[in-house]
Amino acid sequence: MQNSPVEGFFHYGLAVNNFERFLDFFSNVLQIELVSQREINADYLSELVNSSQVTAQLAMFKFQNGGYFEILKWSTRPTENANLVASLVGVGTSHLCLHVTDVDTLYENLMQLSYVEEVSKGVVSVTTGPNIGARVAFVLVDKLLYLELFQGPGKRN
Repeated sequence: MQNSPVEGFFHYGLAVNNFERFLDFFSNVLQIELVSQREINADYLSELVNSSQVTAQLAMFKFQNGGYFEILKWSTRPTENANLVASLVGVGTSHLCLHVTDVDTLYENLMQLSYVEEVSKGVVSVTTGPNIGARVAFVLVDKLLYLELFQGPGKRN
């Protein structure tokens, strides 16, 4: 489809309970290349998952064919939207992240659909790490799919 706002697949993420075990499993047992490992405790992360005082341990792996896989161990405090946040950061929860050309317009369009729920506090700017300057948003599609919309750093509408 021409003019699609989606450029392609970025990564698949999984919330885990034992970060070190999964880190070892993917990097040593399956021997998938570990390209990034860090702890995130920046304000943008709290905005992204619409909760307060959020931190995450994150590891990003790169497959030989170029795709990425992410594991996260979340730490958060309960908020007014605790059920939605708990579902996103809960152990076993996964999300699909897509590269998009215009995150603001796509997010606005998705919010018009009755079966799409807002998760993040709108579109959020990444302020730390390898994707500093990127713009991202989380939505929940049909109470099933957590979708992360990612517009890379330096890509402006």
